[in-house]
Amino acid sequence: MIYLRHIFWTPIKLILSIFPNSYGRLIKLNTINILSYLGYSNSLNRMDKSIIEFFEYKKNGVCLEVGGADGIDQSNSLHLERRYNWRSYLVEPTTDQFNLLRKYRKDAVSQRCAFVSYDSYASKKNIEIKLNTLLSTILIEESNSESEKTELVPTNTLDNFFIDHGIRHLDLLILDVEGYEIQVLEGYKRDQSVINFMLVEAWDFETFDSYAKSRNWKFIKHIGTDHLYSLK
Repeated sequence: MIYLRHIFWTPIKLILSIFPNSYGRLIKLNTINILSYLGYSNSLNRMDKSIIEFFEYKKNGVCLEVGGADGIDQSNSLHLERRYNWRSYLVEPTTDQFNLLRKYRKDAVSQRCAFVSYDSYASKKNIEIKLNTLLSTILIEESNSESEKTELVPTNTLDNFFIDHGIRHLDLLILDVEGYEIQVLEGYKRDQSVINFMLVEAWDFETFDSYAKSRNWKFIKHIGTDHLYSLK
């Protein structure tokens, strides 16, 4: 696979650079989509390879990827689904990315929403998102910039999502929400036996780790730029 990456993918990236961004993006997604069936991994820092190694190459697992983006580029769940037959649940708030996700990840269960805490959900059924492709973020304060592209997104809690989809067990929660991790997890209170492990991208690791300890979650190790926790 390393051979494939250097010999095959490098010239493709050079070809893609010739095309306008929109066309180049679609060509890239289609190429990765096809190669994923052959075991190709496009996860950042090959985190999906480390994940499946941690799970001892388990087949038929279940994962939820929050911040699923387009479901292809840098996805941490794609390799698990395509190569090891994992059941994937994908959540993405932005319309553009979500539409691509639904197109490419037809075997996954997908939903467009933003997970929030119980307190936020009680007061806000929609929340504003600042759009930035793979780095879209929730706006804490209302935007006053006319040049800033934003979008209103329905809110939900993790607990409600589990109830709605009949989820009683997750092998892995993959959380990539650009600094909003704790707020999302404050919506996971009802049945804390659902999630076994969590891979989280936390901007402030010390703050997040302190929060995790307050909930008796155990840090296991760093995987790439993300952090793996046991929730049981």
